[in-house]
Formats: sequence, C-alpha cells, structure tokens
Amino acid sequence: MDSMKNKLLMLILLIVCQSAVFAQNANWNCFETENFIVHYPGGYDLEATEALYYLEYHRDEVIELTGHDPGKIHVSIMDEGMYSNGWNSPGFVDTS
Repeated sequence: MDSMKNKLLMLILLIVCQSAVFAQNANWNCFETENFIVHYPGGYDLEATEALYYLEYHRDEVIELTGHDPGKIHVSIMDEGMYSNGWNSPGFVDTS
C-alpha cells in the first residue's frame, strides 16, 4: 500500500512539473512573410522584427551564393539565458 502511495505521489509530481515547463513555453508568437516564419517568445517583438528584416534583406544573396532556394524557412529566436544548460567554464573565473 505504501509503495502505491509513493508511485501515485511521484506521478502527480511529474505531471505538475511538466505542466509548469509547458506553461513557461506557452507565450510564443509568430511573424510570417512570404519566405520566413519567425517564432519568438513574448516581449521580443523588436528582435523578431529586426531579424526578419535582415533575413529578407540577405535572402537573395544567400540563394545566389549557395544556388539553392529552400522555400519557406522557420526561424526560432530564443533567449538562451532563460534555460539552464549546465555549461560552466572555470577558465573564466577570477580567483584573485
């Protein structure tokens, strides 16, 4: 009986944690042009607009350089500081 309670508690905890992660990622928006779809988190409208401007501006040059037209491209703009990735570099630590 005690084992069943522990399993149920773990299941409930897992569901609550996952729903918190999904809720954090729920506030995404899109800008779409003929050639690009830019996905970005709420509050990054200016950055998404600027990225879309430069993507459209340089698109023809890239197609001419590569000789390939990929069609409509999805681009995601993320603030990497929003998520922990576990990366650490002790080489940049000032120990003096």
